[in-house]
Amino acid sequence: MKLSLILLTFFLYFSSFFNTLAAEELHTIHAPENKLTPYLEIFEDTSGTMTIDEVKREKFKSVNLINKKQSINKGFTDSAIWVKIALKIDSTKHHWMLEQYDWYINELDLYVENIATKGIEKFHTSNLIPFKERLHPNTNLIFPLELHPENEYLLYLRYKSKQPLEIRLALWENDAFSSYIETNNMVWGIFYGGLGIIIIYTSLLLFSIREATYFYYICYVLSVMLTLSHIHGDLYRYIFPNNPEITFFIGRLHTPIFVFSALQFSRSFLRTDLFSKPINNALIGFQLVTVVTLFSSIFLSFGHYQIIIFTFVGISYLMLISVGLYLLKKGHKEAKYYLIAWSPPAFFVFLAATRFVYTFPIDINFRIFVPIGFLMEMCLFSFALAHRINLLQQENKEQLKSIIDGIPVPVLINRLSDGA
Repeated sequence: MKLSLILLTFFLYFSSFFNTLAAEELHTIHAPENKLTPYLEIFEDTSGTMTIDEVKREKFKSVNLINKKQSINKGFTDSAIWVKIALKIDSTKHHWMLEQYDWYINELDLYVENIATKGIEKFHTSNLIPFKERLHPNTNLIFPLELHPENEYLLYLRYKSKQPLEIRLALWENDAFSSYIETNNMVWGIFYGGLGIIIIYTSLLLFSIREATYFYYICYVLSVMLTLSHIHGDLYRYIFPNNPEITFFIGRLHTPIFVFSALQFSRSFLRTDLFSKPINNALIGFQLVTVVTLFSSIFLSFGHYQIIIFTFVGISYLMLISVGLYLLKKGHKEAKYYLIAWSPPAFFVFLAATRFVYTFPIDINFRIFVPIGFLMEMCLFSFALAHRINLLQQENKEQLKSIIDGIPVPVLINRLSDGA
């Protein structure tokens, strides 16, 4: 009898012990904004068909992020990615916004389980859903939630997408979320306004100088605006809010257009036809490849096309930087302005292009740094193009003299650049 009581006591003790180990580790919510990604557990459904009941029986793995702001980058994958987090609301607020920061998600399902009652609510959103039909009309994917104080919840999210998959979750109080959206809209408004001012300013220079470089620069700025407005989702939200298929079609076109215009502007700004025929021909060859890449989007799957185009972007930027360095070494004075202006966006665009193929161990918010890099580039090029006016005026005055004296035009340009 005593032995039975002892065994029963040990059984109850260890049952309690193992139940404690199996319990979910709760993440307490008490701030207006809470980054959830570092506390997620993850499970990969390679079949892409598992249900919530099946997934709940599976063992999830901790993401083990290197830093607390890092996102989970899965790149291109055919699997369904499930993430889980246990929450306890330590706040008087009832209304919250769960935000998936990256909007390139074709299928996103949320299951909210009340741990006490075992009741489950399901929500669904997608970047394929027109804005007027979304749970919340925002560029990012948003779930409005009612979470009661002191309650404990299990959140399961299922991600499935043909586009690069990046998981970056945050839970916001309603008021904090509204302030965040206003600030975000203001920053991007400044960016688009800055590009608009640069386009108007360069257009005035074009009408005054009538040199092709200024026209190519305007085309380049417009291609940057098109590309970043698509990446940030503003093209979808404000221009085609009820036609996601048009937005995704443009998504296949904007990167080749951007690369083509960057190459054309570079050729004109650096005058590669005068300074180096082989480099000029190489850039023309890259432009032809860009055109082929543009038309290949019709035949390739989106995933394969994205891998090709992002790799091509990285190679193009490396080539443009290399051309600038080569011409600077050869004594091309304008090449230094070119390199200084290209450096900020080149760095972030190269990382942004490769991050969809390779997983980075550090967190970089590309949707913030890439536009900042481009705005820096536009301002620097605007100053360089304004400086170019003096050079062009002197060239016009000295061109006849240079022909008479037999001075090569590239040498003349460098002399004028030194004296300008």
